[in-house]
Amino acid sequence: MDNYELKRRIVAAISAKPLDFATYEDFFSLCREVGEADPLAHEWNHELRDLVANGLQLSVSKGDFDTAERLDGLLFRCLVFSAPYYFDDYLQAVEYGKPLDKKFYQPRRHYLKRYVDAYQEILDGKLDFLSISMPKRCGKSQLGINFTNMLSGKDVITPPKTPKSNRTIPIPDGLCDCLQEYMSHCYDLQPDDRLFPYTKNFLYHEMEHGCKVSGVKRIRVHDIRHSHASLLVEMGCSPLLIAERLGHEKVQATMDTYSHLYPNKQVEVARQLDGIMP
Repeated sequence: MDNYELKRRIVAAISAKPLDFATYEDFFSLCREVGEADPLAHEWNHELRDLVANGLQLSVSKGDFDTAERLDGLLFRCLVFSAPYYFDDYLQAVEYGKPLDKKFYQPRRHYLKRYVDAYQEILDGKLDFLSISMPKRCGKSQLGINFTNMLSGKDVITPPKTPKSNRTIPIPDGLCDCLQEYMSHCYDLQPDDRLFPYTKNFLYHEMEHGCKVSGVKRIRVHDIRHSHASLLVEMGCSPLLIAERLGHEKVQATMDTYSHLYPNKQVEVARQLDGIMP
């Protein structure tokens, strides 16, 4: 019996008994027997994945969670089988099993897949050049940067939102000492190297760990900027100085964001006026 006939019989058996896990496993074994180097194996593997996904949904609806768990494991193995050859499969495989809020590609796959398919044509030698313009629904800059990094395998530096964002910020001597100590432990650091080659997810993870240990309420990475601005207000810095430090295009943007902190300084102003009055 040739592989085509065997495959036909296995698919028919799955259709007849969609909760029989052994037939799905036989189909996957057939794909492996055909061999990863044969495009036919991946074509059949993709077909198997659709069948497994349907069987998984059915087994859950029937309350057959043992079969559902086994099918879920097989679905992951199917992704891994084709991951070295198909970028879409690879992106799904690396995120498989993660909570939805920790995934980047899968929740946006319905509109990012056409970009992945275009990149696949580069890998397959069908295209020599690919220019990507991320869709608006992909998110405000950072998500697009993350996805482009995934495609290109390198960092992508984009222009800041406003001209004022390009600025030189003086930092305390104590922070300079900390940075010099950190840099002394970096291997062969070059002038153009990123000083902190970490992803935003890494920062989130470290902040979450630190907050749990210290008992401090967890905040977003971007909220550290607001904390810094609030500290400057408490230190008595002027709105103009804070606007320059934050890179706001206009002082009004600073006032609109942090004006609620200034009323707390009114008592201090009255106290200082008392000090100069006879």
